[in-house]
Amino acid sequence: MTDPRYPSPSRATLPRGVLVLVLLLLALAGCGGTGAPQAAGVNPGAGVPEIPQVPGAPAEPPIDVCRLLTSEEVTAVIGTNNGGRLDPGNGAGSCSWRNDETYSSITVRIGRTGTAPGDRLPEPSDYGPAEPGPAGIRFAPGNVAEFAVDGRACEMQVVTDVSTDADRPTAARMIGLVRDRL
Repeated sequence: MTDPRYPSPSRATLPRGVLVLVLLLLALAGCGGTGAPQAAGVNPGAGVPEIPQVPGAPAEPPIDVCRLLTSEEVTAVIGTNNGGRLDPGNGAGSCSWRNDETYSSITVRIGRTGTAPGDRLPEPSDYGPAEPGPAGIRFAPGNVAEFAVDGRACEMQVVTDVSTDADRPTAARMIGLVRDRL
């Protein structure tokens, strides 16, 4: 009989540290797009938690989120940009505009109907401690402004200055535009 503390040479084992590392890498790979929003210059919108579909809700046609802000409105905030990139697979839709010279960006995400019943945002914020803002907006870490419109939990991330909260008034103004156009 062999001592269980000393496995026989025929039984392959991995050192504990290697096993932990492999499990950690597998867990991270499975997370696929969850986590905090990225800082300016790091693929805006990537890593942002997906706004889930409400169980039993009918499928919705995608929203062309890139049409909710005009080119002039975006350019006035971040300057020359990529014209907006639509990602219909994230919530009901999202669009990101990025200035590749300054790394400033704007990302708008529109959630599916029913994700904010009664236009109340779900608690707590996916981004950590949040602060109340004007008109039902909730400001979260990473320059994220969460808001509700027509029963949808939505988000906007305006990044021109990552070191302060200076982008909050701009986000609030642009959220007003998006709400009026949905």
